[in-house]
Amino acid sequence: MRRNASVLVIDDEEVLARTICNYLRKRDIDAEFALDASGGIAKFSTLKPDVTFLDYRVGADNGIDILDRLRARDAGAHVVLLGGAAALYVERGGRTLVPLRDPDDAWLRPALVALADWVRDRLVD
Repeated sequence: MRRNASVLVIDDEEVLARTICNYLRKRDIDAEFALDASGGIAKFSTLKPDVTFLDYRVGADNGIDILDRLRARDAGAHVVLLGGAAALYVERGGRTLVPLRDPDDAWLRPALVALADWVRDRLVD
């Protein structure tokens, strides 16, 4: 039997983190969130998510520094960086950040749908 894909959202904006998780859950993806770096790293270590959505700035912490700490726990983890003004970047091979779309309000939902489908179709056994 195929398991649900899993996503962890690390973002200090609770409304956004909850919204992303609720949207993914409606698409049969297990989603959890953490509102700070230490909580996010702890959940990442316990949950071992298929994909982690990581805010570029989590409180006073820098997302790249958090990414390094996640990579120390799992060098092959799939991490999606969420940046300011709703810019979305996919971390690829080290520190190359590739923007997926222009940062405007209209693209977030289709980007989440595409990412949810990608997680479910390619990362789940």
